[in-house]
Amino acid sequence: MTRIPTDFWALRGGGFLPLGLCALLLFGGTALWAQSEAVVVTSATDSEIVVATLTPAEGGGFTLDGEPFAGGEVTLDSGATYVLALSEDGAWTATFQPAAMTVPLGDSKLSVEIASAEDGTWWIGESAVASGDTHTAGTNASGRANRYLLTLQDGEWSARYLPDSIPVAGTDLVATPHEDGSGYAIGAAMLGIDGSGDVTVD
Repeated sequence: MTRIPTDFWALRGGGFLPLGLCALLLFGGTALWAQSEAVVVTSATDSEIVVATLTPAEGGGFTLDGEPFAGGEVTLDSGATYVLALSEDGAWTATFQPAAMTVPLGDSKLSVEIASAEDGTWWIGESAVASGDTHTAGTNASGRANRYLLTLQDGEWSARYLPDSIPVAGTDLVATPHEDGSGYAIGAAMLGIDGSGDVTVD
């Protein structure tokens, strides 16, 4: 058996019939199967990321994890998703599919879009974020931007309002501005946007 430049195997005195990346060897009327090496498919943008290892099938085509595979989505343990496709020249490509989530900010009518990157990180615009970070948006009664705690759990993001704590001068009381900017809370007391009102202290 000899190797020829076309990447097929052939028998001396015999012939060969290409089947994708495999070959059916013909010798004396007997068909013999020769399987090519597995195809390692890496990311189109980062060759160090191995997306899938495809095995040529005896009847033509490929298998992935023992199942027939003609292309489609593949999700890695990191959560990154790729679309694998076979080009007309027989080359496999793996294109990363960013995941974007629209996350409501607390009880406000605002939201933020958090998108995944190929390396497993998450981004708001051009800023990387991680679970436990804070994001600011909108304006509360104190004129400050609202802060929201970002949390990633089971693949889903959430954003919880974090009210400021504003000391009331001359007292041990603390005022917290409402998320909607309508006023303040001091204990159980609700004050207007100007901060005036009666507060009962136990």
